[in-house]
Amino acid sequence: MDFTSATELDTHHTGTVVIAITRGCAKPLRRFVEQLLITYDWEEAFVALNLVLKPMIDELFMKHAGDLALGQNDHLLGQIFYSLNEDCQWHRDWSRELVQVLLADNSTNKDVIGSWITKWRPRALLAVDAFADFFEANPAGQGDTLFNNLTEQIDNFGAEFLKNMALERS
Repeated sequence: MDFTSATELDTHHTGTVVIAITRGCAKPLRRFVEQLLITYDWEEAFVALNLVLKPMIDELFMKHAGDLALGQNDHLLGQIFYSLNEDCQWHRDWSRELVQVLLADNSTNKDVIGSWITKWRPRALLAVDAFADFFEANPAGQGDTLFNNLTEQIDNFGAEFLKNMALERS
């Protein structure tokens, strides 16, 4: 398999969800991660990953891919995604608690964290948006319109996560 052009995740069962990441689709996500890898300020890297990208990507793949799998009658894959999403929720809770400690420790941390969110959030939305066409092109089952405006749904999810930490986006 040529990983420069396509990667397929296939469970080899009839009627299962096949996710094909074709040229271009994963590039914004890859670009984000590459930039993250050369971000040597660990606090900024924490904010970019745990507060910005990861909640959005987790919601996209662990929740919406699970919904897609269930809608296509792949209940095992849907359950796997939902189980993984429980871990993702724990990660978000842990990150939220750390941010609360940082904000309580020094009030200027809110401005610093906010500036990093402002810097990284548009890139994360590009990464999510690159996958939206795949989800919106696949039915969720029984005529559901679950995946319409997926990028907006994920954006709202991320915004709510930040709002719950008093880190509203600017």
